[in-house]
Amino acid sequence: MRDYSKTVFPIKLCSRCNEPFQTRCGPHKICDLCQPIALAATSGIGTTRFCEVCKSAYTARMGRQRYCGKICQREAMLPKYAAASKRYAERHPRPMRAWWRKQKEAVFDHYGRSCECCGESHLAMLTLDHKNNDGAAHRRQLKMYTIYHWVVKNNFPDLFRVMCFNCNCGRRINGGICPHVTEGVPLVV
Repeated sequence: MRDYSKTVFPIKLCSRCNEPFQTRCGPHKICDLCQPIALAATSGIGTTRFCEVCKSAYTARMGRQRYCGKICQREAMLPKYAAASKRYAERHPRPMRAWWRKQKEAVFDHYGRSCECCGESHLAMLTLDHKNNDGAAHRRQLKMYTIYHWVVKNNFPDLFRVMCFNCNCGRRINGGICPHVTEGVPLVV
């Protein structure tokens, strides 16, 4: 291994102050004392600029700063991020969506395709409901599986029923009983 502590670097004259300085590596033309001053002069640090988004005046803290703050920067970058996300989605189809949809359809083919309480049959509105009201504890046990994958993997246990999101959330809020039942609306069976 080479010992750089004994290496002698050439001495040059600073192009800014004409003082001699010793280079450590590369083609340096400015000494260490003049470096920050030269950087500020060429990069525009400390100069007054106008934000590209809100057009307000601000003092530049960095060389290529174009926005007065993080909020304007986010606002300016949002269309770029959205376009990049759309391009990525077009180039990389999501096979997991199709897999998840098949799992969900298999579950609803087995348990039924309508809400047991109100009769809603639109697949996007349906979900599985834990009959024993122990869904939160069950989901904590699953950790990495979706509930539909777990149901298919465990051969469709009799712990679930199909309900729409409204009835399912209504049961959670209303102490385990759907508001349709407490209001006297007859159950669809």
